[in-house]
Amino acid sequence: MQVKPKKGRAKWKPPLTGWTMCKVGVTQNKSTRLAGGGWVLRNERGVVICHRRRACSNVCSIDDARFVVILWTLESMGSQRISNVVVAGEFAELFEAVERPQVWPSFLY
Repeated sequence: MQVKPKKGRAKWKPPLTGWTMCKVGVTQNKSTRLAGGGWVLRNERGVVICHRRRACSNVCSIDDARFVVILWTLESMGSQRISNVVVAGEFAELFEAVERPQVWPSFLY
């Protein structure tokens, strides 16, 4: 797994041949504790293969929302037997916590 930090608004770049790109988006409302997320899967030509969206309740923070949505996205890829996926979104801290858990003690159980 490789995490690339976000540097401004990046233009969509196609994945390598044989791979797909899954763009994930998340939003969260603190006052209502509602969150929503969605993903769109595209092939190397940019053609949409499939997409999904989901609403979640009782989500306290944007970090919790990101965790719920990325977990749901990865579970969706697995249940649909989709492999060779590049996941794109604002999840650098979450992926970093998985890659380097010693730096993120709050994620240790």
